[in-house]
Amino acid sequence: IRTLGDLSTYFHRHEPSRRAILFEGREVTWGEFEVRANRLAHRLIAEGVGPGDRVAFLGKNSDDYFIAMFGAVKAGAAFLPLNWRLAPGEVAEILSDSEPKLVIVEDEHLAQLPPAPFPLPALMKIGAGAPLASYASDQPAGVPPLVISEDDIAILLYTSGTTGRPKGVMLSHGGVNRMRLCEHLEPAYQWRDGDSFLFTLPNFHLLGIGLSLQCLYNGLSLTILRRFDPAESLAAISREHPTLLVLTPTMIQMLLDHPDAATTDFSSLRLTMYAGSPISLGLIKRAIVLNLDKGWYVY
Repeated sequence: IRTLGDLSTYFHRHEPSRRAILFEGREVTWGEFEVRANRLAHRLIAEGVGPGDRVAFLGKNSDDYFIAMFGAVKAGAAFLPLNWRLAPGEVAEILSDSEPKLVIVEDEHLAQLPPAPFPLPALMKIGAGAPLASYASDQPAGVPPLVISEDDIAILLYTSGTTGRPKGVMLSHGGVNRMRLCEHLEPAYQWRDGDSFLFTLPNFHLLGIGLSLQCLYNGLSLTILRRFDPAESLAAISREHPTLLVLTPTMIQMLLDHPDAATTDFSSLRLTMYAGSPISLGLIKRAIVLNLDKGWYVY
């Protein structure tokens, strides 16, 4: 695994029937993941996307989100996840700065794109009538024959802009790989065969992107929720029995405060990670008590 796109190729080669993603009842094996990403990469190339370009994504968590990410990097482009909470003017500022060649957008978020006369790039619209796979079903299933350097940009993330205008942070293929290797070797994490990860964090934040890619790097399955909702997250924990979870302290507070927490089966969870902000002593004590009763581990 030298570049981000190599990750799906590796597992397609070695464990094609292993589940990579579960989203709204749909399972995606590594074999299916690789083929869908390769087909999309070929379609992006046909649309004029090439090395050094950017492909933006505006939408919530889904299997299409990860296919779009891997399709973009396999086409030699950098993947730009846009914050779906932004207003059209804020999206316009990021689009003007990053100049993506193409935007993959869900129907639900079309209204957040800046209106005319803003010069929008080409669009691929995801909706009930046009799933992302429909844009590339006639494309080759093999990896595009491109030479991608470890120094090329894999992911472009924009900061929140709390101390100024949002700035694009460039993550290279080599940098992403080294992050994955460091977290793979970190003994506190203990990635285990058969683990599954519940992905509820916003897909435009490094925390959610980093930990989901870390799980994929280790060949683990992602169970994806469209967005964080306390009731839906608690139901998914009881229903899908994930072993790994990552939350912000605020999200932990919302889970613990929800009335369904009292009847949720947390026994499958062996590691809950938190990040994004400091956590209060009172909150972590509440989580640790739940750990002792129901199997949570909070680091």
